[in-house]
Amino acid sequence: MQVNLITLEKQQYLDEWSLTTSQKAVMADLELQPIVDIMAADDHVIAKIATRLFFTPLTTSRALTWRQATVKHALMHPDYYEWLYQFTTTTIETVRQNFWELGHESASYHLYNKSRLLTQYLQAIGTILDKPLPDHPAPALQQWYQSLDTLFNGQLEPMKTFLRQVLFDHGYVLPAHLATNLDTTVDEVIDVVPPHRFQKVFTKLKIHAQGFEIAERDDHSAKALEHYKNQAVMKLATILVNVYQEVVNWFQELRLETGWLVGVIQLSRRLPAAPRCYATLSSSMEAQQLINPLISLLLNQPAVANDFLPVQTALTVITGANQGGKTTFLRAVGLGELMAQAGMFVMATCYQTPPFEMVLTHFKREEDQGERHGKLDDELQRMDQLIHVMSTSSLVLMNESFASTNEHAGSQINFQITHGLLEAGVTVIAVSHQFEYTQLVQRYHCRPYFLVAQRQANGNRSYHMLPAAPKATSYGLDIYHRLIR
Repeated sequence: MQVNLITLEKQQYLDEWSLTTSQKAVMADLELQPIVDIMAADDHVIAKIATRLFFTPLTTSRALTWRQATVKHALMHPDYYEWLYQFTTTTIETVRQNFWELGHESASYHLYNKSRLLTQYLQAIGTILDKPLPDHPAPALQQWYQSLDTLFNGQLEPMKTFLRQVLFDHGYVLPAHLATNLDTTVDEVIDVVPPHRFQKVFTKLKIHAQGFEIAERDDHSAKALEHYKNQAVMKLATILVNVYQEVVNWFQELRLETGWLVGVIQLSRRLPAAPRCYATLSSSMEAQQLINPLISLLLNQPAVANDFLPVQTALTVITGANQGGKTTFLRAVGLGELMAQAGMFVMATCYQTPPFEMVLTHFKREEDQGERHGKLDDELQRMDQLIHVMSTSSLVLMNESFASTNEHAGSQINFQITHGLLEAGVTVIAVSHQFEYTQLVQRYHCRPYFLVAQRQANGNRSYHMLPAAPKATSYGLDIYHRLIR
């Protein structure tokens, strides 16, 4: 049984997963947590799967379009997906309340317990099959429903009947015979039937049946009978345990995948209807009218849209006026990338990206007074950590890196590291006020794409990023004059 509403692979989200150190840095640097919180709405299941999928990028066009189609359908029919998630969650919790094990249960216990729990899951599957699908279902939803229908339609009642017979607990038809040493040998159970049908089974199978009773306080006989019963039902119990685990995994995977879709629905309700698009995979990055969703979510005001057209280059350097929106734009690119390769909509009119295997960040940090080493050492250490985890198909976002030392030394360090990353095949987008750094990357043929934060003639910031060569000034006096007025 597979779900595959948002993935083409086998069930893959049931294992234990947690953020790495570099992923925690991305969460903090891009301010991703508010987006996860809005998606989750205090639901820890949605929060965990939403976080995980931001860091599990889709790297093939087939996988990306498969998930995007389901997302589009979910946004058009939110009621069905919200119902499916809630119903699945309720089913899992209901079964969990009726489930208990001590770790050393007998085969007959598993036969009884798993039959009871499986009955609840089969009833839930019947409810899902009875629920009409929304119009024009996405390929994933249609395939999921058809596979479920093929597997269970017409079989649910016979399966539930069989499980009811297992649950009756009045006896089993157990083939047995005496060995030459007068030891009793019990074979596998051949039928499970209510008592009033025993005689029919005996007659049909020409079984010579013998019955007996044991005294109420005959503990030794009771234990012997339980031993033979366990022998007889072992194979059937093993089958039921395996089937039960398969069904449990299916419901848990269904909860995770529908939970993620519900998270996308809840995020969509909080964001403006435009600009929006779905990403395509390409050899280079391109974004048109890209906005930072955090502006709408946290500040409740329209965000400035910017184009990002680096044209077949692996290095972008963003310079310009202080407080001109450079970091906000860098976060817009980072969040756009995470949303794009998660299969979500992107807040842009057009977005294409290479199939990056990971997004990494290296942002400036405030100095920690508890640290024994300085800010420069901290920056170098964090960059070393990134180098050890990154692949050649990585996107690295650098914000004012190595600005903790003087202009010349910082520029040299910044350039050497940037050059090394580019040589390794990594794509770099860097915000920097180091003019010497911009000259170094031009001089050594890194073919950078330069963006400059626009400063209007009156000193106001428009928060537009425009293609232009970097200038030797950051217009810090503009801020000074604003503050002393």
